[in-house]
Amino acid sequence: GAARIGGFDIALLLTVVAAFPLDHARAQPALSLYFELGPDGRRIVVLTDSLVPGEHALSSVLPDGSAPAVGLAQHATYPFQVTPDGASVVYVADPEESVYELFRAVLDGSAPPIRLSGPLVTGGDVVVYSGFTLAPDGSRAVYLADAVTDGVLELFSVVLDGSAPPVRLDPAHALALALDRPFRLAPDGSRVVYRSDQGELFSVAADGASPPVRLDRSFDGSPDPGGHVSSFELGADGARVVYR
Repeated sequence: GAARIGGFDIALLLTVVAAFPLDHARAQPALSLYFELGPDGRRIVVLTDSLVPGEHALSSVLPDGSAPAVGLAQHATYPFQVTPDGASVVYVADPEESVYELFRAVLDGSAPPIRLSGPLVTGGDVVVYSGFTLAPDGSRAVYLADAVTDGVLELFSVVLDGSAPPVRLDPAHALALALDRPFRLAPDGSRVVYRSDQGELFSVAADGASPPVRLDRSFDGSPDPGGHVSSFELGADGARVVYR
């Protein structure tokens, strides 16, 4: 197998280093953040702060280093996700240095990025840390944002081709910002399970085609009026959820 250091493929690591050489103005290595090999192995996506101090830039480079890196976006954030087909990357960025929004960019740079997150209320943002996830088939993203009311986080779903506006999945229940993502996408991408800011557990169709369903119950089978779910995990097949 390929030689590795700390879990990283050495050949890929050397390719990234060669594509983003020493920043002589600051005398610091350009390789300072994150990189990810696309699922098809055709391109490496790199997040670095080498271009302008304080501005994280998202780029892609060929694994064999045979061509210059392609710049994809400025003011991008981590984590980003490469789509399952390896053709695009989805990420959160604040290109105007004021509002964090969700974007998709093609890795070869042949087209400008598409803004996916739609209009945001004044003061609203897409959550940066663990604020979105992709469906396994790469058809859509589910993300967390205070898009309608500043400070009130809600779940949204949007198709990645940008052909339709985002769908508000549950207008009646807000979500709490947490270190662990307060929502999970089922393995088949059909439903989203999430915890409200009141500790209630719900499931909803990922395309918003049907209303949310309350999952947590009291011992007698009725909905728990208080809502006391602190954490949850989906089963491998997505048919069951375990919570406490």
